[in-house]
Amino acid sequence: MCRNLQTIGLSFLLIGLLGTGAALAQPGPPPHRGPHHGGPPLDRFVERHGDRLGLDEETRAAIDAIVEQSRAEGEGLREEREAAYRELHSLLEQDTPDESAVMRQVDRVGEVGTRGHKHRLKTMLEIRALLTPEQRQQLVEIREEERDKRGGRRGKREGLRRRGPPPPEEGEPIE
Repeated sequence: MCRNLQTIGLSFLLIGLLGTGAALAQPGPPPHRGPHHGGPPLDRFVERHGDRLGLDEETRAAIDAIVEQSRAEGEGLREEREAAYRELHSLLEQDTPDESAVMRQVDRVGEVGTRGHKHRLKTMLEIRALLTPEQRQQLVEIREEERDKRGGRRGKREGLRRRGPPPPEEGEPIE
């Protein structure tokens, strides 16, 4: 019984360290997330703020093409990431997980995640290259305004920290 609890605890710890596994526990694909893990998808962001940025039709069309290409490539990376997480979960659910196999799979999950981060950054840089210096400055201001509306980065992180079980009471044993 205690061994199973340790395995379950290790599973949750690894999932937490590797990133949220909540999307895998829910049916269907995880929600579409933007370039900053939670920002709006780029096409909707440009659609909402294109006028304010002063984007002409040619630039909008070029951005749409970049976003569409990125989405197609990103879908494959998302599927690969989900498969890597499923394999990690499978390894951790074994009665006696093979530590070296688990660690190899953790490396695989990390590698796929790094490729995903690079993919998102490449897309952002391609779009940024289409903007004038003035438009890039306006984009920074828009991001800051939106971050302030959401309570800023600090508020978001603090909100995430408050989730989960409360800390143990003083003198209470930690299991």
